[in-house]
Amino acid sequence: MELSNRENAVLREVVLRFVRTGRPVSSRQVAQAPAISLSPASVRNVMAELEELGLLKRPHPSAGARPTDLGIRLVLEKSGTKRLAAGIRDRLERHIIRRRRELVEDLGWIAEVAAELTGEAGVVARPLDDERVLEAVSLVRLGERRVLGIVVTDEGVVEKRLLDLGRDLPQERLQEISNYINYRFSGHSVARILEDVDGARSPGDAAGDAGFDMLASRAVRGLLARDHTEGEVVVAGTDHLLQADDFSDARRLRSALAALEDRARLLHTLKEALLDDRTGVIIGRESGVTEPGGLGMVVSVFQHGGRRIGAVAVVGPRRMDYFSIVPMVEFIGDTVTRMLDGRDVRTGETLGAQ
Repeated sequence: MELSNRENAVLREVVLRFVRTGRPVSSRQVAQAPAISLSPASVRNVMAELEELGLLKRPHPSAGARPTDLGIRLVLEKSGTKRLAAGIRDRLERHIIRRRRELVEDLGWIAEVAAELTGEAGVVARPLDDERVLEAVSLVRLGERRVLGIVVTDEGVVEKRLLDLGRDLPQERLQEISNYINYRFSGHSVARILEDVDGARSPGDAAGDAGFDMLASRAVRGLLARDHTEGEVVVAGTDHLLQADDFSDARRLRSALAALEDRARLLHTLKEALLDDRTGVIIGRESGVTEPGGLGMVVSVFQHGGRRIGAVAVVGPRRMDYFSIVPMVEFIGDTVTRMLDGRDVRTGETLGAQ
């Protein structure tokens, strides 16, 4: 949408004031801004034009205006985001480095970091696809027919599942099955493993009986199979929503919290936002997650070995400061990527390289 210079200037001033205060913006307030060289009457005319274009909304002609979702998005796309100041980058790095020991066992701390650093709710989700690569598996006997399956993927993520292999097996037998799966499938993508598992055969006569392949196949399916809606989604910092004036209405707050509790829809929304770009912004009515509670969302990817393995997001009121939050979320995603790839968080150089 092409706007005139004065339309762009007025729309930008309305959006920035609304982000700061959450209240409707009057033509007089806009006219007083240093960047605006128009009279209040001229500003009113411009705001009326912007309202006709669907970029502003006023409950009645004499009231102040609020930007629509489209109005906020247009200003964000035209203005771009703020450059992270060196002090903020240092603070982000220190905050993330303190938590890096938790990277292998749990990615939930990334959601906590995003929430703590932005003052909004933080989200982390994985996987974005089924291109995880298997590093190793281990089967541990817990009791009669109860087995703990442990999966390690190439990005260092550890997943644990309880399995029922259909019979009680000694630990020695479980170790044989673990060895076979690692021999046969280590270094392969999960998608390929699940396609090939029915045709897998044990190397040589390591198992010594015809039921070995069946047990191994059952173990692989139990360890790796995912429903298309399944994934790990962790939300942190929802208490920040409780403190925001935007959610003083109990019904709106309940809608916002319910949207964050719907993990399957949240994961789907994150994936949709990242189909074409490394970073996505969703505002208000643009998704089923953000519309009910009047939310906004900024989401960015983190990668390992060039593969998009997960996403980090910040969720807050529709008027949250996208201009500052977008570069922060991107920075968190980039920093986690460097950590997963074994590179120095600050320099990006491979750790241990000569």
